[in-house]
Amino acid sequence: MKGVSTVITSVLLVSVSVALASMYAGWAPDLAEDLTDNVADNSEQTTKCNNAAISIQNPYYDQNSQTTFFILKNTGTIRFNKALEVMALNKTRLNSTEVYGLSPGESKSGSFETSIRPSRIIVRSAEECPDLRARNSRIGVRN
Repeated sequence: MKGVSTVITSVLLVSVSVALASMYAGWAPDLAEDLTDNVADNSEQTTKCNNAAISIQNPYYDQNSQTTFFILKNTGTIRFNKALEVMALNKTRLNSTEVYGLSPGESKSGSFETSIRPSRIIVRSAEECPDLRARNSRIGVRN
């Protein structure tokens, strides 16, 4: 016998193809369902976050108490249920605090101790809208 006959080759090729197709048939529907769920979740999150906006109003540094004060206003159309992190920065992070539960149009005041006047204040929503950023670089000084 000089080689494998064409009949045996064909049978082996068909058998391997059927085996691969059966493995794929068991795995593909789960993959498609997972991908569909992820796309739906991401689309919902993106749509929600497109309507998210925060402004930092009237930030100032009080030299006597060494405290930075600010007002956050929800200028978007969604409610923030989870924490909004407010950070005072210079070249490094000076201090931070969290603000919870901010409805559309609502404002909340806050403060944190900072030994020096921060150069800017940044707000981010790490949990609900990770791409949301608000910043203010004009921080007044009061005595």
